[in-house]
Amino acid sequence: MSKEEGKKNKRRRRAQNKKSQEDGNPQRPLVVASPSKNCSWEVSHIARGAVTSPTLPQPAGPTTGQAELPLIRSVDVQPSSPVSPSTPVEPVLSGSGGERETTGPPRLSSVSGSGVTSTPSEIPWSPPSIPNKGAGAVSDYRYAFVVFITVFVALLGLVAFLSLSRSRAEGRSYVCNTEDCRAHARLLTKRLNWTLDPCEDFGAFVCSAVRSPSEQSEVFRTVLDEMRLSWYLRLRDTLSRGSLKLPVGKRALAMYAMCRDRYPTDVPDVPLFLFFLRLHGLKWPERPLSFEPPLQLILRLAYLWQCPFWMSVSVLKVPDNSTRTGTRLRLRIRPSMFVPILLYHHRIAKSVYTTYWEQFLYHIYPNSSTRPALNETAIKEVRDMEGHILETLSLVGKTMQPKPMAFPLAELSSHVPNASTVEWLRSLRNSIPSEQEFNFTDEVLVSDIHLLLTVNDLLRKYDEAQLNMHFTWLLVQYYAPVADYRMLIDYFGNAYKAAAYLPVFCGHHLEASYKVLVLALDIASRFEARDVKIINDGFEDLVFTALEMVNASNWMDGESKVRLSEKILTVKKSLWPPEAAVNVDMLDQVYGDFPEDRASFAAKSLSTRMMASHVSDDRSVRGSDAAALEQRTGQRPL
Repeated sequence: MSKEEGKKNKRRRRAQNKKSQEDGNPQRPLVVASPSKNCSWEVSHIARGAVTSPTLPQPAGPTTGQAELPLIRSVDVQPSSPVSPSTPVEPVLSGSGGERETTGPPRLSSVSGSGVTSTPSEIPWSPPSIPNKGAGAVSDYRYAFVVFITVFVALLGLVAFLSLSRSRAEGRSYVCNTEDCRAHARLLTKRLNWTLDPCEDFGAFVCSAVRSPSEQSEVFRTVLDEMRLSWYLRLRDTLSRGSLKLPVGKRALAMYAMCRDRYPTDVPDVPLFLFFLRLHGLKWPERPLSFEPPLQLILRLAYLWQCPFWMSVSVLKVPDNSTRTGTRLRLRIRPSMFVPILLYHHRIAKSVYTTYWEQFLYHIYPNSSTRPALNETAIKEVRDMEGHILETLSLVGKTMQPKPMAFPLAELSSHVPNASTVEWLRSLRNSIPSEQEFNFTDEVLVSDIHLLLTVNDLLRKYDEAQLNMHFTWLLVQYYAPVADYRMLIDYFGNAYKAAAYLPVFCGHHLEASYKVLVLALDIASRFEARDVKIINDGFEDLVFTALEMVNASNWMDGESKVRLSEKILTVKKSLWPPEAAVNVDMLDQVYGDFPEDRASFAAKSLSTRMMASHVSDDRSVRGSDAAALEQRTGQRPL
């Protein structure tokens, strides 16, 4: 190649390189090779696109006549089709001549940003891709979109957090904002053991509220039990305040005060209790000469003596124009509240039942010469029968799906196949005194029909002798302690428990004798006439408002409005007792002859119980039994 041609090629390459730099988009890669074999130099990268980097320094020591190298901008190129280092690569020479020289693979080196060449390394070559002018714009758009989404999510999370915090703050502002709320909180937390750490044992902390330190908690476990217990504990105050409005209430107050104050130190009066048993044809522990029909005994104990050992019984008079008297009787039967208490004591005494029986026997017959012999076989039979009966009745009281029913007495056998309608009618007439006798047309209202089925099953399972002994033994456990405080200690197991349960024991026996009077005293002590009027007026306003809303409704037709209005008008409130129950003159007529002073709590309790058993729906009626008991106590005739 002549010198002139070399210069022309040199100028042509410079012009092409300059034009490529101005356009920013070279059309093809530029590879420069040495014109002679004695001159070798290295190129680190291939220029591509508009990406700039520091210019490469020209190699030092070129040979004379060597073409001047153009400035090449370096970029990183990822190989798309790798070539083996051993594969020969043909260098492309720029220029019109298009000379091609076959050489080995070129030696490449990396050039840093400062222009310093790093250690050369052999890398595969691949055809460079044509750069896209829109690639940078797309990349910028994606970056902006990601930033926007990130900021949006962050703002959304911040708004949600602030809203949640505000709602929690608003919710906390209503906690215990009223006295009712604080009272409810105290009710739920008053028994918590705050010495326990809930973070260490949360279960023990929560369950500590169930375990009350009081002795009464063994029997009074539910919220309803707690209400009854609190009522018994404040009974003295109720009687005192009620007696200020109803003077006849002083008789009930005197009996309760005697039980609480004098009874624990009274001289025992067990012979009076034995006379009480014989008066009713009962005997313990021997068998009586004759037995009372078990169903009749159940009804008499439940209704007359307020001892619902199996079931609770009450009788109501309801209007009925189809009868001659204009009324009919309604017999209400419900599970007994005594069953859980009796079952609890049975389970405690079961393991030492012979000793438990023997303690009552020892106190009732203190003279060993007249004391009946201990019959362990009979004791075991009574224990097993008592356990089975109480467990069976307890299951009925715990049923979650009771089946209440109402039907005429004549249809009893249809609903209770194991019951005899004739037997029930005879037992009702003999055990429940009333001016109006029970008839087949009278109504039976039972809270759960399973109770009647269970009662009749038990009556068929045991004979008269067994059931008479069963009820006599229950009566001894419940009634005998009124004659001797030591038997109350035997019943509860120790003196501490007996003292803890004394308010409940006295309250039970007071209610059994003065049931209606105690109710009247409670109402009188709690409500003024003004309070009663406000409550009654509020109920009437409620009914009137309901009628107005029904008549003003647009979606109800005329016939439906009339029928619904009739139903609303039939709504009655059952909040207050009958007028006669709180009438001063009526209460004086019923309870005015009840004993006010007696030598002992036993004499007062048994005499008032006898009087109460002869108080029918038609006021006070004295019988020969009451007169006999009065003579036995040595007090003035009533």
